[in-house]
Amino acid sequence: MRFMIEKSQACAWLFLCRLLLVISMATISQGCTKHAAAVQAIPAGATVLVLGDSISYGTGAEHGTQDYPTLLARKTGWQVINAGIAGEVSSGGLSRLPGLLVQHRPQVVIIELGGNDFLRQWRQRVLRKT
Repeated sequence: MRFMIEKSQACAWLFLCRLLLVISMATISQGCTKHAAAVQAIPAGATVLVLGDSISYGTGAEHGTQDYPTLLARKTGWQVINAGIAGEVSSGGLSRLPGLLVQHRPQVVIIELGGNDFLRQWRQRVLRKT
């Protein structure tokens, strides 16, 4: 039995694998340097913006108490703004980002998007245009 996938799915998987490889290589190279850059911890009370889809929003968890942005705020003392929207795609997040940056003026932005683009089997060239 052969496992068959469409070309668009193969391209998406290849893109995700390449992204993971780049992130892994960057992490490893950072840890292998003699003179690691001094990194300051993000202080308690800092504003952190989480821009994402249903995972950020907390679909399947109790929104406002068990979603990961709320848990992150509890663990760190940060003021975490949950800007997750169930079903959000990359282009939607990109269009919302400038307004959220002006409104909240975060010190850190966490972006968790792309899953819905993949599930909808959007082609890479469409995503690159956004």
